[in-house]
Amino acid sequence: MQTGVFSLQVSRNTFRGR
Repeated sequence: MQTGVFSLQVSRNTFRGR
């Protein structure tokens, strides 16, 4: 379950970082 949260945060960080 922690991986899901981590993936969500990384995805959002990448979308905003771009």
